[in-house]
Parts: sequence; C-alpha cells; structure tokens
Amino acid sequence: AHADLGQPPPVVVIPHGGPDMQSFDEFHSKWQALSQAGFAVLAPNYRGSTGYGKAFLDLNNKDWGGKDLDDLRAGVRYLAERGLADPGRAGITGGSYGGYLTLMSLARMPESWAAGVDAYGMPDLRLDFESTGDRFVEWYKTEMGTPSTDAALFKERSAITYIDAIRAPLLIFQGANDTNVPPAESELIYNKLLERRVPVELVVYPDEGHGFTRRRNRVDFLK
Repeated sequence: AHADLGQPPPVVVIPHGGPDMQSFDEFHSKWQALSQAGFAVLAPNYRGSTGYGKAFLDLNNKDWGGKDLDDLRAGVRYLAERGLADPGRAGITGGSYGGYLTLMSLARMPESWAAGVDAYGMPDLRLDFESTGDRFVEWYKTEMGTPSTDAALFKERSAITYIDAIRAPLLIFQGANDTNVPPAESELIYNKLLERRVPVELVVYPDEGHGFTRRRNRVDFLK
C-alpha cells in the first residue's frame, strides 16, 4: 500500500551519479521506499547521461550544473502539467554527482525546491579537484578542465559560490572513508550553512566509503 500525502503528491527528483551513468526502469530500494511513502519519484537521465549516444553524453562537458540542472526542473514541470506532482512540494536528492546536482539546484534554483538530501556531493569543484585530482585529473580535463585552465568555470559551477542563496533545509550523508568525495567536502557545506542558520544536518557513517553498503546504514539512510 502507498501512503497518501495529498493529490497531486509531493515529488522527489533523484539525479543519478556519474554523470556518465543512467537510471533504468528497475527495482531501486530508495525509489521504492519514497514511492511507498507517498511521493512521486522522478529519476531523470539528464544531459550528460549514458545510453543516448555520445553526442548526448558529451552535452554537459564543461557545463556541469548548467543545462543538466534545467533538465531536472523541466522534469518537475512536466509532471506538474499532467497533475502527477505538486511543484510546490518538490525535493531533490542524489549521491556523488547526483549530490553535486542537489547542491547546485538548491543554490541556483532556490525557488524550485522545498528540501534537499545530499549524499557525498561536491560543493566546491576546486576543493574536489585538489582532493582527488591525482586519480581523476584526466577525467576532469574532459569533463570540466582544471582549476588552473578553467578557474572561472570551476567557481561559477560550485554551489559554495552561491551559498547565501540556499534556503531549503538540507540533510547531508557522508562516509568517513570516502576517497572519491572526502568528508571535508560535506563538512564545508555543512559548516557554511550552519553559520547562516539554514536548517542543515550532517550524518557521517564511520564504516562507509563512497556509497553505503552495510545494512544498518542503508536502513538508516532510507529512513
């Protein structure tokens, strides 16, 4: 049975990570849990996703947090026009690059989102590059360049640049042993929002890395 949160229901947008990945029509515990709780769930394959050819995949190269953000908001609008979701009760959540898009959405489109849940997302691309660039430098060069070659772009496409615009409550999840998006990144956005008295909470799992695998943590995360 599905709970009733009113009609049309509130909607949770779940951008996948990557960004070179895609969401499939498949069983997914988070989507299912939210659906059963009464939410409409939208898991869009925004520009930059795999599965639609290389031209589509490359559309968000040097455009992180750009047209891909527009796709997320357009998805909510599409559902709202069909009476399938309440655009005034839209939340957004994702992990890794999906967490990055969550933070960017709250910062760049604050009027569109009632709440956000960020799992190990990157609020500051320069910090992310400097923390992980030894492994990801070649990938970064293709996706966004580097802070030395594209400093202005890195700043423009970082949620931390627009921290004063964020007003929606934000819940942050982080694995203490994450080497792809180290804890310092989540701590940065958490502390900045605390200073500004924006409702924010940080949950750190001491025994997790990039993504959560232990049952007790997964259950806690879904709740």
